[in-house]
Amino acid sequence: MLEALNVGSIDIGSTGDIPPIFAQAAGADLVYIGAEPPKPKAEVILVAQGSPIHNVAELKGKKVAFQKGSSSHNLLLRALQLAGLKFSDIQPVYLAPADARAAFQQGNVDAWAIWDPYYSAALLQGGVRVLTDGTDLKQTGSFYLASRPYAERNGAFIEGVLDTFTQADALTHSQRAQSITLLAKTMGLPEAVIDSYLDHRPPTAVTPVSAETAARQQQTADLFYENKLVPKKLISGPASGSPPPHKERNHESEYVLVFTDPW
Repeated sequence: MLEALNVGSIDIGSTGDIPPIFAQAAGADLVYIGAEPPKPKAEVILVAQGSPIHNVAELKGKKVAFQKGSSSHNLLLRALQLAGLKFSDIQPVYLAPADARAAFQQGNVDAWAIWDPYYSAALLQGGVRVLTDGTDLKQTGSFYLASRPYAERNGAFIEGVLDTFTQADALTHSQRAQSITLLAKTMGLPEAVIDSYLDHRPPTAVTPVSAETAARQQQTADLFYENKLVPKKLISGPASGSPPPHKERNHESEYVLVFTDPW
């Protein structure tokens, strides 16, 4: 999706906190046009119900499946850090969700870091235990992005789109039964999975990127660089106050956050 944004095939995209970091490290000219707060219950590290692993520290030396460059990559990295471990202390197994689920169910990996609705599907199927979720891990949340040229030309339109996303999220929860039916049909998942998915995702507003969110994203970028997961150190600017040289205006009173190389 971020590649499609970068080449202009789509105008606006929504993603977790990590894909933009990898995209920027690869030279993509994208800007952050909006943010949602973290939903710490919406992604987890799972182990089998009968696993001898009962805390994150016990993942040392174990095989952990997750999708590289995803929000679950960040969940895992922060959970390891909180437990006093480094990324090099585990055996990462980079797999897309469907393949990771198969490897997990077959016992080929010891744990699986994953987001919803895959988490809810696994939970309802049974035989799994939540080792940890995103609570207390100081994650950044999710973002809405656009290419820099598009954001510079379409600030007022973008503002309206983000307001619409906020309204749609509120409507999804206020008309929950209808939303579950519609989402289940659209996503091809059982309604029980969607019900659990919504439980883990309370309604939130899409807002401009705050200084706090910018600082958290900077910490995340630093964490990935320190663990040699991105090839260069990335710097983010503040999201309020006077715009520095690497910040571009998107309408009269707000600015979009841009990641830039420090050299």
